[in-house]
Amino acid sequence: MEIFDKVNIILNVDITEKDLLLKEIAKRICDLGYANEEEKVYEGLKDREKDSETALGDGFAIPHTKSASITTPGVLFVKTIEEIKWSEEESANVFIVLFTPIENEGNIHLKMLSSLSRKLINSEFKNLLHSSDDVEVLYQNITNALAN
Repeated sequence: MEIFDKVNIILNVDITEKDLLLKEIAKRICDLGYANEEEKVYEGLKDREKDSETALGDGFAIPHTKSASITTPGVLFVKTIEEIKWSEEESANVFIVLFTPIENEGNIHLKMLSSLSRKLINSEFKNLLHSSDDVEVLYQNITNALAN
């Protein structure tokens, strides 16, 4: 199973509440076969947000979790129709979700987070993620970002 594939791109999500989106993300992670316990994935995402909000500004957030119920590390790209209030100061409608098993070789979650964070400094990349609904374009750009 690939860390990121075209089926991991979820566009036009019609959810306007943070908690409901986290539940939908957990469901998708399980539906795609990356994890086997939806509730534990959801709790992990929610707990991570309690520890430290994952909003980055400019309409982006990077929710992430490590969980024993996750069997394979992966990335989801989720874009909602409307912005969601993600923290006291920030709203977002573009979400790059990172998830890994608790035990993961080489701290893959840190490598993914680092690669994406470096790329999200680039305004062209951010604009492309916001504006494009072309799965192929999104897939190629996110895959390239994860590889660097």
